[in-house]
Amino acid sequence: MNPAQIIQQIETDLLINLMTLLSQGKTGDAEWQLRKIQQYGMLEKQNLNAIKKNLPELEKEIKAEIEKIAMQKVGQIDRIARNSATFSGALRTASLDRIREIIATYEQVAKTQASSVLDKLVAKAGQQYLDLVSKTQIQVLSGIPIQKAMEEASTELAKKGVPALVDRAGRTWTPEAYTQMMFRTTITQTATATQLQRMDELEMDLVEISSHAGARPKCEPYQGKVYSLHGKTKGYPLLSDTSYGEPDGLFGVNCGHTMYPYIPGTPKTYDQYPKKENDEVYKQSQQQRAIERNIRSSKRELSILEANSKATPQAIKNAQEKLARRQSRMSEFISETGRTRRIGREQVY
Repeated sequence: MNPAQIIQQIETDLLINLMTLLSQGKTGDAEWQLRKIQQYGMLEKQNLNAIKKNLPELEKEIKAEIEKIAMQKVGQIDRIARNSATFSGALRTASLDRIREIIATYEQVAKTQASSVLDKLVAKAGQQYLDLVSKTQIQVLSGIPIQKAMEEASTELAKKGVPALVDRAGRTWTPEAYTQMMFRTTITQTATATQLQRMDELEMDLVEISSHAGARPKCEPYQGKVYSLHGKTKGYPLLSDTSYGEPDGLFGVNCGHTMYPYIPGTPKTYDQYPKKENDEVYKQSQQQRAIERNIRSSKRELSILEANSKATPQAIKNAQEKLARRQSRMSEFISETGRTRRIGREQVY
């Protein structure tokens, strides 16, 4: 599993711990709420153990992902320099010292971000538990059967997950979306910083932007084109004149683009996609992501119901049927659009 998937697995473990504890033991009497509040410390201990169990693998995968992308980009640039008389001499004097510093910096950034997310998950899962204890007690005292109240709690947990995280800009994210964004952005930043450092060492000035169908609006106009890093090569626009540096621009948050050194006079690797085709693919990709999220939500709901000792066979059957309907919708969508189904994106970790 990659780092984002490991954190998703931790979130799922926390939700299952919550539901298991909430549904255990005698329910519905006047002392139930007090007993459950007294068990809060038990839940926190279980959740911290879930993190402790996964932390070594998480840190190992963070290190592996960062180092892999950095050395991959260095290798690409070095191969181009080795085959070019213009840059082969500079390559012989280049070192990996600064590259290793960049790797270490972004490893620490990713580990710090992951630690912050995990701390928030534990705190918010605890608050969610207390809120559900109070809500369930009110429902039971108002006459709602305990099985129904617990089933509603399971559905709520699956739909919302651990309460949303808030970033520095005040935007709210689900833990799943936030961790995917966070690690993908860190990987992109690592790749970009590594490339710029290596190209500066070799005095390379031109870069070609990768291209793919379905690029987002602030990236689409620039993909498949060549830009100058420092304005040293006449006839090429500056990279700084694009959306580079903007959060939702080139190499920004969740961007899937990368850059490659370009040698004047050599064939380009990428072409631009027609805007109409690009926009249609982008629209379809967003639709597919939404169906994938629905499938993951249904799988999580089923897992949480199975951890709910008060869940009825009918409730579990209903959850299974909902999952089957959403998987069928994905099959229909793939058939209609001809897109590739990404089973890994439908998994609950």
